[in-house]
Amino acid sequence: MKSELQNIVKTLEKNNRSLKSQVNELKGRMLELVLWREMNQYRKQARPFPNLINKCREMPEKLMNHPIFVKIQSIIIGMIYINYFIQTPETNALEFDLFVECIVEDNSYTALVFESKNRDEQKPTQKEVQNFITKIEVLGYSLQRQGKQNIHIGPIYFSANGFDNIEESYLHDNNVITADINSLGIKME
Repeated sequence: MKSELQNIVKTLEKNNRSLKSQVNELKGRMLELVLWREMNQYRKQARPFPNLINKCREMPEKLMNHPIFVKIQSIIIGMIYINYFIQTPETNALEFDLFVECIVEDNSYTALVFESKNRDEQKPTQKEVQNFITKIEVLGYSLQRQGKQNIHIGPIYFSANGFDNIEESYLHDNNVITADINSLGIKME
């Protein structure tokens, strides 16, 4: 009887972990769709995302004045991709939750890339933020190999529940702006 009950408990715990994983996956996808919807509004109107920098979390002054983020204030949104994959011969496929190509007048290639996390009261880990930085570097390399010139990538890490100070500082030190639900003013309907 004890063995039988232990097996039932193990099965229930395994099913519970699986359901939690599925719920977290769906919450993440929902956040990506909300971001896509927000960006798509401005794409349809052929106008920049208004006050993007002001809708992000507080950041160091040097990051606010970084050339890519100054440029972002006036760009028009072009194509928007959810779950955008890149791969170079040296890497496995890497996924960006949201990839926004921008329309610019000069001879450059400009894009916004979003990483999004939406988990119950959990904030991004050091490993997750480091992985995002690596993905941005690989993206730049991949775009260069495609023959793109004057590449400008605006990375934005969107965590529904905010950040711990260490991880947020690390992102800022690597020229990544951060946002959460409150700062962007996005409504999760």
